[in-house]
Amino acid sequence: MSPDPQPRQRDEIELLTVAQVAKTLHVSRDTVRRRYRHRDGVLKYGHLETPIHRQYISLTIPAEMVQADIERMSGSLEPTKIKKSQASTIGHLEGENQCQ
Repeated sequence: MSPDPQPRQRDEIELLTVAQVAKTLHVSRDTVRRRYRHRDGVLKYGHLETPIHRQYISLTIPAEMVQADIERMSGSLEPTKIKKSQASTIGHLEGENQCQ
């Protein structure tokens, strides 16, 4: 059997940890967990609470979802892109658009 003439392309989705999102949004990790734990598209893995063990669930959040939330919270009309080099400064965009 011969190999495919064209390699398959996969859409790569950038996934962020709770800590990365917390740093980007300048909020606590608990706030990020509360905001994103029930949203569709967030990857959840771990185990539920049992009589012996407490619940442990890790979240992995798509960067697109965080980007959309930043735009929604800032009231931005133009889409912005989260770049890896900008990830630590994106939260500053929120403060620029706030009324004083």
